[in-house]
Amino acid sequence: IVFGIANSFPIVKIELQGDISETTLLGAVWVMFHYDRAFVGVLILITTFIVPLTYLLLLGYVLGTVSILKKCPQFLVGALRTLYFMRVWGMVEVFLIGILVTLVKLMGMVLV
Repeated sequence: IVFGIANSFPIVKIELQGDISETTLLGAVWVMFHYDRAFVGVLILITTFIVPLTYLLLLGYVLGTVSILKKCPQFLVGALRTLYFMRVWGMVEVFLIGILVTLVKLMGMVLV
């Protein structure tokens, strides 16, 4: 639920000379593709949307089957290994810290 809310509301809203601009995570990906920064757009898409969504779905699968069936699911070892590997690629925290640093640097120039 929180993942859906986080991806539907704007993460940044900037006002510069009366012009208001705001974007969501997926909007940031679209902007990168629009300005021919496809590599950066793909990295943002993978690390802030696809990997966290897949991680949550896989975690739900593991926890759901273990708690409902009360036994070890067939793909538990592979699912847990994938979860461990994917945790490294979920870079939402790093992305948000980068946004915060950018906002602090822009405070003198624009109304955030």
